[in-house]
Amino acid sequence: GSIIAVGLDPDAMRTGFAIFMLVLAAYTYLQMYLRKPPPSAELRHPWPWLMVLGSGSGILGGFFGLGASVLATPVLSTVFGATQVVAQGLSLALAVPSTGVTLMTYALHEHVDWHIGIPMALGGLLSVSWGVRLAHALPEKSLRTGFCLFLVLCAALMIFRA
Repeated sequence: GSIIAVGLDPDAMRTGFAIFMLVLAAYTYLQMYLRKPPPSAELRHPWPWLMVLGSGSGILGGFFGLGASVLATPVLSTVFGATQVVAQGLSLALAVPSTGVTLMTYALHEHVDWHIGIPMALGGLLSVSWGVRLAHALPEKSLRTGFCLFLVLCAALMIFRA
């Protein structure tokens, strides 16, 4: 995905990513109100399907730079039946290796400004535990709603950027 993305028009990429986030937000939000079995510690589908999800998420992650965990979280919580907190944790397990590969691909094509990226990474490392603590404290519906609002806000910022 990242190999394809580095050769595309940045404005088209931004618009495509914004649309992807809006569709994902709508899907995740609607899933809260459709009848389905309750979330569980046991996943509804066997591990080979997790490889399919990982492959699709990896391609989107490479293409959009964020899609791996953003796509995997709602799919794990709705299709696979994981709780929102478990889905977010599993998505991070997917995101770490795929993000490393994506970062190196973009860096090899000189699309990474390390002077900006390193301070951002340090800030994220120093604050991520606060977000995890908050995720564990919130009710399931609030956490999913917050995730949807985050996607919509990011999409709006991308569409209406100055």
